[in-house]
Formats: sequence, structure tokens, C-alpha cells
Amino acid sequence: MPPPPDPVPVPVPPSVSFALQGNSRPHDYSDFSREYHGDYRDVSRGYTASRHYAAPRGVSFEEPPPVPRKSPLTWNTGHDPKEPYWNRLYADDKARREKIDRMRKEEQEQAEKEEQNGDCTFMPRINAPEGQAEPGDWHGRLYTMGMRWHQERSKDREVEQIKKTCTFMPVLSPASQGGPPPDGKVFDRLYMDATRNQTDKPKKKDD
Repeated sequence: MPPPPDPVPVPVPPSVSFALQGNSRPHDYSDFSREYHGDYRDVSRGYTASRHYAAPRGVSFEEPPPVPRKSPLTWNTGHDPKEPYWNRLYADDKARREKIDRMRKEEQEQAEKEEQNGDCTFMPRINAPEGQAEPGDWHGRLYTMGMRWHQERSKDREVEQIKKTCTFMPVLSPASQGGPPPDGKVFDRLYMDATRNQTDKPKKKDD
């Protein structure tokens, strides 16, 4: 294909030259359109127009360059776009088969459990476990534990203070404390009490 001839300069209509000078007044481009009408199929090849006219200063008939994409357009399948298509198909089929096998195994285990529990008459109802405590609950638990510890500590201090301030300290004998007498055995003491009670009963009847 022979190269296009050199563009021939064409005088710019007054309305176009007035617009190119930066004026804001509405302009009439009818002369410009009549002068430069033609087939613009060669614009993609870098030509200005079918007549190969030179474009006026500030006017371009070339198409703008394509906007570059940040990343190639790919489907969100979770696979590497560089991986071969057949490998992706095999991986998808393998994952699908594993999921089916897992579901079948769970159904079989559930059926076996129901079979084992079929003869049982007692079926306890177990409440579902409550959800995990919220992150702010442990503050309340720590506060409660700390308050309980302080209360117990204050009670112990009060008891110690009372013991220090009280001057009367009673001396209790072993008998008053509920213990056995020092010179006898428990069985002997119980036997003596029983015989004494039996001898006292007839006297009360005679009275």
C-alpha cells in the first residue's frame, strides 16, 4: 500500500480561527464541516481524512489512545488465571466429589446414631450451649471477684480487731466444750448415763 501523500494546508474558515483564539462567543462551524466533510475510515490508521487535508491547529482527527486497565479482566473463580483450563476443571471436580463424599459420610453417621438410640426409652434433652461471653463480660467477673475478696478481708480484720480489744477471755473446761472426761472413756460414760436414767424413771412414777 503506497504511503499517503503529504497533507495540503487548507485555509481555516474565520469562524474556526476565531474559536481557536480562545473566544467564548458561540461560533458557526458550518463552513468548517462543509470544507472537511468526507470519509473518516482511515482515522484509525493515522490519516486525517479521506482528502488528506491538514487538520487545523488544536483540532485532531485521530482516535484517543485506549485507557490501560490496572489488571486484566478475569472471572473471580479463585484460580490462578495462568493455570491451564484443564487443571482448573480437574480441581473443581475433585472438590465437588470430596464435598459429596463428606455429606454422605455425615448422613451415614447420623443414621447409625439414630439406629443405636432407637431402642432407648430415655432420651435426655440437653440444652444447647450458650454462646461465648461477650468481650466486656470478663470485666464484670473480675470486679465481682475483687469485691468478694475485699469483703472477706475486711471481715477477717474486724474479727482480729475485736479479739485485740476484748479483755475477757473465758476458760472453758473439756466437758463444757463437749469432749469426753479426762479420766474416763466414752463408752463408760454412756453406760453410766443410761443406768442412771433407768433408775430415775420408777421414782418419778411412784411420786
